[in-house]
Amino acid sequence: MIIPLADYSVGAAVATDLVNTSPTVRAAGEGLQDTDALAAFLAGHDLLTDGRRPLDDDLDQVRYLRREVRVVLETATEEHAVAGAMVLAGRAGLTPGLRCAPGGRLEWYVPTAPGAPLAGELAALIGIGLLGVVRALGHERFCACLSPGCRGLFVDTSRAGRRRYCTPDLCGNRVNVANHRARRRETPRADHSDTAPDGLRGNAPVPEGVALDGITGHAPVPEGVALDGITGYALVPEGVALDGLLGGTAVPEGVAPDGLRGGAAVPEGVAW
Repeated sequence: MIIPLADYSVGAAVATDLVNTSPTVRAAGEGLQDTDALAAFLAGHDLLTDGRRPLDDDLDQVRYLRREVRVVLETATEEHAVAGAMVLAGRAGLTPGLRCAPGGRLEWYVPTAPGAPLAGELAALIGIGLLGVVRALGHERFCACLSPGCRGLFVDTSRAGRRRYCTPDLCGNRVNVANHRARRRETPRADHSDTAPDGLRGNAPVPEGVALDGITGHAPVPEGVALDGITGYALVPEGVALDGLLGGTAVPEGVAPDGLRGGAAVPEGVAW
């Protein structure tokens, strides 16, 4: 394996993703259940270029390496972080050299020992990446996930250094949803203390001094006007009687209503 010294982000990303495959981090359990899962992990980081398939021994050794990397990421001081990363880098790394990179420039690189085991090559890649992060960005870029209850770790190689979660698509979204729900619970409801609700919907604003009818509760009724008994919203002029069925027939003064509709006009002095 050829490990460019200039691109520390590759080793840092492998370190982050490897640590977070642990069943102590993942709610779904072990992320490296078998050699197929390990092969998929390597392919996701373009580390299967030689076509070599991982074996059971490789799986056991990579799981052990995972614990070693976690120890380095949890170091309390820069000195301890550098010492731990140096151990990893020396697992299979050889003397640095120069090579011609694409574009014609010379770049530093570290080759791994011929025939080195898969876990040794990964250790060298991760160790060199972590050393590059400490030198370029600082030991404080070794971070713990801020999602409540998560034990994940990550190496923040972002330009601004504002990463907060080991898996932004998972832990970040979980925190955002929880914060959104908390804000909804804290938002006060609108105060309608100056308006009376109607009997069906309870949200119709009612102007001061206006009565509500018995059915819809939102018909404005002018002062001095009675409501009929059926619809509750017929406007009846002052001094006009309501009939028994419709309640909306105007009856001239001095005219008696009939027994059915109450709207038959009867001349004065005429008997029924």
